[in-house]
Amino acid sequence: MSSMRRARALQLTLAVIKPDAVAHPIISEAVHEKILNNNFLIVRSKELRWRATDSQSFYREHTGRFFYQRLVEFMSR
Repeated sequence: MSSMRRARALQLTLAVIKPDAVAHPIISEAVHEKILNNNFLIVRSKELRWRATDSQSFYREHTGRFFYQRLVEFMSR
């Protein structure tokens, strides 16, 4: 069996770290370590500042639910 057949397919996972975790360097570092300690590789990292419109678009599927407005406000603060 060739090494290509034995190799696992690459799977990509999006991790969105919420604003309250990113605001605290110790928590942010703990999240980073947890990701790496669970056999994930960080292929790309990007820090974003979401506007309310970005949050509305990302969480569109939750529009109309009781928590939607609070979620949008929290993620875009």
